[in-house]
Amino acid sequence: MKIKLLMFIPMTIIMLTACNGKDDDSIQPAPAQPTMTEVIESENPSSLGETLFTQFYDEVGFSCANCHYVNSDTRLLGPGLLSIEERFATYDVESADLEAYLAESILSPQAFIVPNDSPYPPNLMPRTYGDIFSEEEIDAIISYILAQ
Repeated sequence: MKIKLLMFIPMTIIMLTACNGKDDDSIQPAPAQPTMTEVIESENPSSLGETLFTQFYDEVGFSCANCHYVNSDTRLLGPGLLSIEERFATYDVESADLEAYLAESILSPQAFIVPNDSPYPPNLMPRTYGDIFSEEEIDAIISYILAQ
């Protein structure tokens, strides 16, 4: 009798769990994240830029967002990017416009270091983004940064 009771209890629990009264339709899958192709095809540079900025890259071991805040001027590892337009106006750089400066900063991070900024370790930011990103992707990242 004890064996039958011991077998009855787990079977009852399993049956009650399986028959919880909910229809299969009540369980909704999480909304799918857009694929890179879908983002690119959306022709929204800022949306593509956000995806590129936050995506992890095996080639360098992190994402842009691991080192830079876009919604703050606070330095994470790299400088915060929120007020980059206002700060750029005070920089003595050869680049005539902000977009060219940001592209240069992504491709050649040591080309211009902000005077009086806390020193960064040499080669902290990889110099391989020209190999990772196309020109259009760099433009999209810049669009995203400036849209914040």
